Amino acid sequence: MPSASHSALRPPCFTMRPDGGNCETNQLWLEPGVHKCDFIGITCEELPIPAVTLEEVLENPEEIPRHDDGSVDGLWSNQIGGSLPTQLGRLTRLSSLHLDDNSLAGNIPSQLGQMSEMTNVFLDRNEGIVGRIPAELGNLSKLERLRLSNMSLRGPIPTALGQLTNLVDLSLQNNRLSRSLPEELKNLVNLESLILSGNEFTGDIPMSWRSMSKLKRLEIQSNKMSFDLDERLCSLRNTAPEGGGLLEALVTDCQGDEPRVSCNCCTNCPP
Repeated sequence: MPSASHSALRPPCFTMRPDGGNCETNQLWLEPGVHKCDFIGITCEELPIPAVTLEEVLENPEEIPRHDDGSVDGLWSNQIGGSLPTQLGRLTRLSSLHLDDNSLAGNIPSQLGQMSEMTNVFLDRNEGIVGRIPAELGNLSKLERLRLSNMSLRGPIPTALGQLTNLVDLSLQNNRLSRSLPEELKNLVNLESLILSGNEFTGDIPMSWRSMSKLKRLEIQSNKMSFDLDERLCSLRNTAPEGGGLLEALVTDCQGDEPRVSCNCCTNCPP
């Protein structure tokens, strides 16, 4: 099993030594740029720390240390490889899953839908994760943030995601998601940020999405969609003449002489 190394520090001498002598008064610990192992009274040792896989950790899920709110620290940006184990579904008391920016691959297991206390799922920036978004994620009734961007997901957005009425942040950009956008997302009445750019969506934006009155940011550029946005979502802009909503950022494919999206209220039309 691979291992990592860690420097163990022995306490420095700040008072009298056991033999009655005085500590050396060198104040290297106050000087910027001095390594901790060069401090007077410090001894560094290399201690091996065994590396484990997610599968091994989840053999005893009750032993995983958590904060009082049920979250777990330290799993993002760690070059964790392998696949997402189905045993994740056994962590029914876990409230936040942060596995973003690793080297995970394979499919998102449907068992994630069993994590009933989950409020945050961050799996973004794992380009090796493929397949479809499991409809079972729609069972996470407490979910507030779902980030599945910069992966290799395919297929449509499951209509079951429309059940996530507590969702505030939905980020699905830079995948290979396709087909039309589901009407059911109109039920996400608490949604504030919806990022769908960089996919292969077709069709237009459902008129019913105007019910997402708390939406502050919508990015839908770099898709295969053609529509007139003025009659759909411009009424949600915070600058709309009729009073408008909270929408501050609206980004679409509205650039060029013959844009695919007609939009007089967009805040950005990237090339």
